[in-house]
Amino acid sequence: MLLAAVAPGTDKTQALHDAVSAARHAEELGYHRIWYAEHHDARSFASQAPEILIAVAARSPQHPAHPSRLRSGTAQPLQPLLASPFQLRVMAG
Repeated sequence: MLLAAVAPGTDKTQALHDAVSAARHAEELGYHRIWYAEHHDARSFASQAPEILIAVAARSPQHPAHPSRLRSGTAQPLQPLLASPFQLRVMAG
């Protein structure tokens, strides 16, 4: 599970880039799945919207129009923080 942690001396942009790079590296190593954690109100994490990380990590770096073969997901959406139950349903597919 990736937390998109903000390393000392870096920022959230770098943390997001590192999280996507880690997913691509995991795929190169032969992993089939990766999970992103969702954290709110924490300066040390940049993963308030794991569905965005999933969408970016799903693109193949060599062929952006073709999806990655790596399956990704989020551990648990926090329903009280979502705007509506409909939004939760859309995220769940």
